[in-house]
Amino acid sequence: MSIKEFHISIGKELLATKNRVRNLVAHWGEDGRNKEVVLKTVLKRFLPANLDIGTGFVVTHVENNDTPLPSTQIDLIIYDNSFPVLFKESDFVIITPDAVRGIIEVKSNIKKSSQLEEIVAKANKNGQFIYNNKADNSLPFFNGIFSFEGFEKITKKNLSKISVPVINSNKEIEAELTSKDYRVNIVCFNKDIYLLYWGDKTYTKYENEELYCVNKVPDLAFSYFITNLILMVTNNDNRKSVNSELWFPEIRKIDLLGRF
Repeated sequence: MSIKEFHISIGKELLATKNRVRNLVAHWGEDGRNKEVVLKTVLKRFLPANLDIGTGFVVTHVENNDTPLPSTQIDLIIYDNSFPVLFKESDFVIITPDAVRGIIEVKSNIKKSSQLEEIVAKANKNGQFIYNNKADNSLPFFNGIFSFEGFEKITKKNLSKISVPVINSNKEIEAELTSKDYRVNIVCFNKDIYLLYWGDKTYTKYENEELYCVNKVPDLAFSYFITNLILMVTNNDNRKSVNSELWFPEIRKIDLLGRF
C-alpha cells in the first residue's frame, strides 16, 4: 500500500482515459469535449454530496433590465446544489453566481505564452463576473486552468501572462486581496508541473510562504490540482492536519523562474 502511488494512479487514469478517445476518433472538437468529461468524471468522486459539477453558463440580473446577463461558456463549474438551478439537462447547467464555488478551463495542450495569456484572461473575466455578482464572498473561490499537456519549463515570460505579482509584504498582500479574489489561483501545465497562487484568504496565515509557487512533482500534478480544488471548494485546509500527507504525500517547491 502506498499513498503516493494512489495519487499517481489518479494521473495515470486521466491520461489513459483521454487517450482512448484520441486513439479512436480524430475529430479534435470532440476530443476536447472528451477531456472535460474525463476530468469531470474523476472530480465527481472526490466532491462531497452538497457539491456538483457541470458545464454551462452563469447568469445574473441587471437592474431595470428584463434580459439576463450571462458569462461566457465555462468548461467546468463546481456549484453548491443546495441552491436552486435555473436550468439543468444532464451535466449542462445554467445557474446564478451565488451557487458557484469554482470554475475550471480545460485544455488539451498549452504550448505558447500567448495562448496561456488568452486562457487566463477568459478565466479571470468569468471569475470576476461571478465574484462581483455574489451576495456572499466569504468562502474561497476556486479559479483553475487544467492542461493535460503543456509547458515543460516555466519561465518568467510564462508567469507574466498570468499577471499575478510576487508579493512579499503583508501590507501588499491585503491590498491585492481586496480586489483580486476572483482570479486564476492554480494552473496545471502537465502531469508534472503546476502553479499555485497563495494569495487566497484561506492561506494568508502562511506568512513566510511565497505567494506564487511553481511545483515540480513528477506524475503528481494532476492529483495535486484536484486536491487543492477540493480543499478550496470545501473550505477545508488539511495542510496542518495529522492527515495532511493523505492529500500531499510529496511536494518540492521550485523557484519562480522554473529552474529545476
